[in-house]
Amino acid sequence: FLPPGHPECCPKRGIRPRVRYSIPTACIAWMASCEIARADDPTLPGPSFAAIVTLGTIAIAGLVMAFLQQRRAAAATARARFFGHHEVMTGLFNQSHFLDELRGAMERRRPHEHIAVFAIDLEGVRDVNDLLGNAAGDTIIRFTARALERVSGSKAIVARLSGDNFAVARLGLRNVQDATSFAATLLEAISQPHRLNGHEVTLSARIGVALAPDDSEEAAHLLKAAGLALDRACLGTGSGFTLFEKSFERALQERRELEAKIRETLENGGFDLHFQPLFRAGSNRLAGFEALLRMPDGQGGFIPPVKFIPVAEEMGLIVEIGDWVLRRACMLAAHWPDHLSIAVKLSPPPLPAGDKGSGGP
Repeated sequence: FLPPGHPECCPKRGIRPRVRYSIPTACIAWMASCEIARADDPTLPGPSFAAIVTLGTIAIAGLVMAFLQQRRAAAATARARFFGHHEVMTGLFNQSHFLDELRGAMERRRPHEHIAVFAIDLEGVRDVNDLLGNAAGDTIIRFTARALERVSGSKAIVARLSGDNFAVARLGLRNVQDATSFAATLLEAISQPHRLNGHEVTLSARIGVALAPDDSEEAAHLLKAAGLALDRACLGTGSGFTLFEKSFERALQERRELEAKIRETLENGGFDLHFQPLFRAGSNRLAGFEALLRMPDGQGGFIPPVKFIPVAEEMGLIVEIGDWVLRRACMLAAHWPDHLSIAVKLSPPPLPAGDKGSGGP
């Protein structure tokens, strides 16, 4: 919008405007130009009262709209900044900001103080989703977030790391006993029953605990240590917590090396089959052989199946390994006498996520 009479608004001259004004600015500029013109020539007519009122109203409305737009833009910026640091569903810190806050707390830590990080895994959220729907599961997640904030107090940093995983950093602890006592407090808060859609829902949890400076003096490594302790806690049954130990890191390293070895052996066809003879009961005659899978350790020996088979199952490679065993065993048995049989034990494929199975073999 350009004020009337502006030199760049002459359609006859074909001049297109280069300078643009907002509506309030244009109104005020037009009225000001009228008053300047009348000062030079009093005979010129001034703007009517109605025009002044109308244009004044437009100007005020425009200023109000500009103010509201500025407020909305500021609110949108603040919201984007908030969710850059916080998780959307619960409003708790996300993992990145949790680590930032933890780093600051560790830098301010006094020599006699400890900081404990609690990695928390909720048990039962998937069952709530299956029974009552995802909305009820989301409600349980929010209930848990509020419970963790309530019992943690002002000397704690609370975050939601993912789905049903949370983290709490408790500041200013005196010793390990304070940390274990607070872990018990967290478990009690999480296990409080909730009433949802006519059902009483009670969750349990597993917690891994790591302390600074004993276990680490670096924020990311301390959270990792708490996660390793959580993995160990999840091997047990029911609720409970586990304190981090240095041996957990060695076990993790050995596990990663074994996983890499299993992948390499499968890709290169490096597994071996040993055959155990099977005899008919009563006659003691050879009936066939059972194929036994063996995995070379690279040093002339073999890794026990009880060690690598469960890992292969957890990695989702057991079906591929079973296919290799079956093909290899049948290929070798094809050259045997007809009266000899071959037996191959196969592990079942992994159950889909959320499927608890029927409890059978």
